[in-house]
Amino acid sequence: MDAVLTSEPVAPEADAGQSPLPPFLRLSREIRDLIYLAVLEAADEAPPSPSACGPRLDLGYYEAGRIGRDWPPDPCQYRKPPLDYGTWSEWNRYSESPVRINSRSLLYLNHQVHAEMTEAISRLRASDGLYYLLDCIIENEYVLWPTWLHVPAVSSKVDIVETQIRACGDWSERWRSGWRAGCGGYAHVIWSLLELLQRFLVRGPDFLSQPKESGPKIGVLVLNIITPEEPENGFLPVESHIGSGDGRKHGLIHPESMALMLTDHTDTLLQYACGGVSELKRKKYSVMKLVDYIDRIEIRVDGNERKSWELKEVLAFYTELEERARQRSLANQ
Repeated sequence: MDAVLTSEPVAPEADAGQSPLPPFLRLSREIRDLIYLAVLEAADEAPPSPSACGPRLDLGYYEAGRIGRDWPPDPCQYRKPPLDYGTWSEWNRYSESPVRINSRSLLYLNHQVHAEMTEAISRLRASDGLYYLLDCIIENEYVLWPTWLHVPAVSSKVDIVETQIRACGDWSERWRSGWRAGCGGYAHVIWSLLELLQRFLVRGPDFLSQPKESGPKIGVLVLNIITPEEPENGFLPVESHIGSGDGRKHGLIHPESMALMLTDHTDTLLQYACGGVSELKRKKYSVMKLVDYIDRIEIRVDGNERKSWELKEVLAFYTELEERARQRSLANQ
């Protein structure tokens, strides 16, 4: 509920012999609390296109391709997470600018403002929960442009992390679609999205920072596919699977296609992240134990839920399957 001022605020006076209070602290506490809330709730606008995303880390491997002298990249230049925390990320265009944390400057101002802002963060968490918003443009079904729009405060537990996924552009004959899937597994879009997630779990919102000893935990991870403005020729037909690309039409991928394939890919990914495969196989594909970090994952289209997973329930399902297999093995001995 908004604070209502019943009288004109009176600025406190400094004690005799002391320096006058800074102008901000002369405001009433009610007004300061409203300012803290406005700062915490502020969010940036999503960039309209990749060209508006600002300076990005681009080592050129998208153009060079994965085959040849340029691959694998120089580990001193290619900022890949350590073993067990990284997947292919040469298609992710990470911002080289520092992430804007809404509360950071006020927390560093002085002891009193730090204490008041900390209280404001606690009130926000108690009322609405701590919410982060990441925008991710997938350009030409291939290159990912992640941009943080809202990070109110750094915390070891974030109630909701939402990634809004937006498609733009057309797939190319040279690179095909990053959503492809075949007998060799999935192409890189699902792995690149996993890379974003695992960098966050290891490093926090600054994707290019050094790994932390203890990264943040997530209550609900929301993958929200946003429907862009429909192109003149319409979207491509809804697809639940993209193969080699032979005979596939050109155009803008349908948001429902992304939802279907993201759901399918996540189902498979959670086998690795929640005990459905051996530890050796999980580490081979550099998938973290997401069940230790995330409570729930939701896939949405324009805010409408398509599918969700409670990760502890997924773990229990695979644990039960493993126990049944063990019992059958013992019975057959």
